[in-house]
Amino acid sequence: MELNITMIVALGLLGAAATYLVVLFKRGKTKEIYSIIKALVDEAEVKFGSGTGALKYQYVSGMLYSILPGYVKLFISDKLLDTWIETAVDEL
Repeated sequence: MELNITMIVALGLLGAAATYLVVLFKRGKTKEIYSIIKALVDEAEVKFGSGTGALKYQYVSGMLYSILPGYVKLFISDKLLDTWIETAVDEL
């Protein structure tokens, strides 16, 4: 019985530590991810030109998802990605 309680406590602490690390990563790296998006938007604008918004969006989102580690992708929703891309386009 003691082993089960110890195991449960250890797993709980491990889960809490993992959650804490994910929160820190998400807070600390969003500026870097946004900088990558801005660079990709600039690259797509040069590569595809005007009037190709859907193609540029696919290019930027595809390149971003191929660059980011898998665990980071879990925390970037489609809505957040849309917001970042639109903001980067507005800053052109």
